[in-house]
Amino acid sequence: MARSTLGWLGAALACLLILPSCASRQRYGWTRPVTAGTVEWHDVSPRGSGVRVSMPARPIGDTDQNRAEDGARMRQTSVRAETRYGLFAVHVNQLEGGYVGDPLIAAAAFAEGIFESADLERERSQRLTVQGFYAREDLGRGENDTFVAMRQFVGADRVIIALAVVPRRSQDAMQIASRFMGSIQLDPAHALLPREGARRGDGTWTPLYIPEADFAISMPSAPAMEEAEIMLDGQRTPVWTYQTQDDWGRYRVRVVTFSTRMPDGAYAAMREQLHLQREIRPVQTNGYPGLVFTTDRGGTRAFTRLYQTASRLYVVEAIGPRASMRGHARDLMAYFDSFRIL
Repeated sequence: MARSTLGWLGAALACLLILPSCASRQRYGWTRPVTAGTVEWHDVSPRGSGVRVSMPARPIGDTDQNRAEDGARMRQTSVRAETRYGLFAVHVNQLEGGYVGDPLIAAAAFAEGIFESADLERERSQRLTVQGFYAREDLGRGENDTFVAMRQFVGADRVIIALAVVPRRSQDAMQIASRFMGSIQLDPAHALLPREGARRGDGTWTPLYIPEADFAISMPSAPAMEEAEIMLDGQRTPVWTYQTQDDWGRYRVRVVTFSTRMPDGAYAAMREQLHLQREIRPVQTNGYPGLVFTTDRGGTRAFTRLYQTASRLYVVEAIGPRASMRGHARDLMAYFDSFRIL
């Protein structure tokens, strides 16, 4: 995983998988209540981590700041509790400039690296449904028949990793691991994707994830999609357009895709073709650079953000009457801020 915690978790697993030998396998999520008085649960929310979790003992924690391989600053926060039932830990990587890359591929590669480095037998991997975050769970078997559960939550500017290592034959330990994982609460302010039901002004907007174009955004309703070709820097180039509207105006995302790396002159050619002249400021989403433009035509104003990746241009637009623009300023800001390149 880019800017990952592979080293920390690899060391943690290597040190903590030595647990009592177990003879039988139990189902994850054991439902029998833990005997009263055997576990003292502690609600933990490390400052600035964006996560809240219940741990079955008073945890110890630490925070460190360093730099990732690409030079970006990285803040790492860890909390862990070791009990007679096993190990329970949460690690948070906060990433300067946001998460970069495909979260699904990175999370799968990270899990693969952890299981290989700790010599774990993988038993199950699955996506989890967590609003606004990419989430993944990997379950496995460790030395002495220990049960290992790892969950990853990828947000816009952080990766949260939860780990439980317990003996399989202990029904109490399995139930505690399930309760620990189930208690995790994530701050929606750090979500990677637009959250379902997010309020925008007087209405509820629709969160959209467009996997074929690798982006997500909130729009006032599901958009219509059109495919076309444009001439760009002397090349016929495919463009996908996703467009919808509300009582103020139109909302549109255009995705220009190149078969190989984007030609050097494509960005400038696209800017010229769209008549983008008034540059306001630079922006970024998930580490990808962009520029903000406004264009006035008669009584209409177009707000445009133009983003660039290695092989694509993303044109995010909102177009409507200038006279009523102030009343929709919050909607417009929320619309543009919800855009993510994945």
